[in-house]
Amino acid sequence: MKTLIRRMMTSSLLAVLAVAGVPVAAFAGPVPDPKPQAPSGLQDKVDLLLGLLKWGGIAAVVAGFIIAGIMLALGNGSGHGGREGQDRLWKVAAGAIVIGAASSIAGFFLA
Repeated sequence: MKTLIRRMMTSSLLAVLAVAGVPVAAFAGPVPDPKPQAPSGLQDKVDLLLGLLKWGGIAAVVAGFIIAGIMLALGNGSGHGGREGQDRLWKVAAGAIVIGAASSIAGFFLA
């Protein structure tokens, strides 16, 4: 709601200035775009945290593949267990892709 009110006020102000003959371009300047910079001493801790999370994700993917393989091996005779193993296998594969490409995916959306 605040954003809508702010937009309306800005639009109204620009309309008044335009009617008064004040060039609106006089208020427009270059928008700053600073590069992200971590506070001193924090970058190493963030790198450690992200490394641990990625390591844990890879361990979970390996465990997921093992569990899916077991489900495939044991589920063929019981009926639906094999299907659950196949479903789990695709989910684990998708998770592996996301974990492996996480920094690239984030860079794509943040760039």
